[in-house]
Amino acid sequence: MRIALIAGAHPYSGIGKYAFNLFERLYNQRRDIDMLYCDTEGTPEFNHDRIKVLRQSFRWPFKGKTLLPMYYYFPGKIPKGYDIYHISSARLSRVTKFRKPAIITHYDLATLLFPQMYSFPQRLWTRILLRYYKEADKVIAISEASRDELLGLDIVPRGKMAVVRPGYDEKLYKPLCKQEARQKLRLPQEAKIVLNVGSEEARKDVPTLIKAVYGLQPEIAELMLIRVGSTTPANDALKRRITVREYQDIPEFQMPLFYNSADLFVFPSIYEGDLGYPPLEAMACGIPTVVTSAVKTCKDGCATIPAQDVGALTVTMREILTSPERHKQLSISALNEAKKFTLSREVDEIYKVYEEVFNEKRVSGES
Repeated sequence: MRIALIAGAHPYSGIGKYAFNLFERLYNQRRDIDMLYCDTEGTPEFNHDRIKVLRQSFRWPFKGKTLLPMYYYFPGKIPKGYDIYHISSARLSRVTKFRKPAIITHYDLATLLFPQMYSFPQRLWTRILLRYYKEADKVIAISEASRDELLGLDIVPRGKMAVVRPGYDEKLYKPLCKQEARQKLRLPQEAKIVLNVGSEEARKDVPTLIKAVYGLQPEIAELMLIRVGSTTPANDALKRRITVREYQDIPEFQMPLFYNSADLFVFPSIYEGDLGYPPLEAMACGIPTVVTSAVKTCKDGCATIPAQDVGALTVTMREILTSPERHKQLSISALNEAKKFTLSREVDEIYKVYEEVFNEKRVSGES
């Protein structure tokens, strides 16, 4: 069974991590898989003989230079000859018009469920891309909630959907010595470090976290926020009120150092399709983790608060940072819960979806 995993997002992003982790693990299992990487940014060649980079023959001279090629240019350029085409994100869903059998991974409907946070063109683009889901042989949702939201649009029948929860790389994310991690990152040993990982788009609600840190600064000495991910100028004024360090484009192999340097991980997202990589990675490192009610899938290993509630977040952070007993209890809960969400489990379940689609097509072709 020859598999083409189609991707177009850098591995530093969540969608890119999903594709690259899946590819590497399947390749290491000696599966017959190629990654077809649709490049819009002039990415250097990947040092891997099974990653095939597809490049544009021209540059879009206007806004939309990333989305438009994913829609108009690359879908028709995907090579023929594979038994399974796995489209790793909705932005490449139009591939289903050109190559089959096709599988799409579906993450969330943020632009449609929170229209106030996104422009009209973004919302319209989402609806256009979703139309191609009906051409897929199977749609993999990242959670039951994500599946049910999509079913509510009446685009994909339930029988064409599968739920496979993403998993963290258990070979990479594990507990390390906090002192050594901080030393390698040149972070102060005596600080109380709160970590947040992800972008600063509106639904991530970083301002609520900044306000909570600001409220705790008079009570907790040397309280520091570490942010890993892209930023937005809209939050600059709030950040000037606290002690914060920011990092971007951190290679995956260095991320365990950031998690293990933290006393607490906070993920205040308003919406995540019910699951996100950063809380899983923090939990796998044994870091006490706070999530909002928008992240239900791994809630048994975390402290959970209502979304956009600065007061509740402040109280919860204070309790964890000042109570060694509560800190230890959450650390143990995090480690135990994380065991349910490994990359090994995810890869095995996704490969079963490949086999199911492949066998259905083979039987159909023989009949």
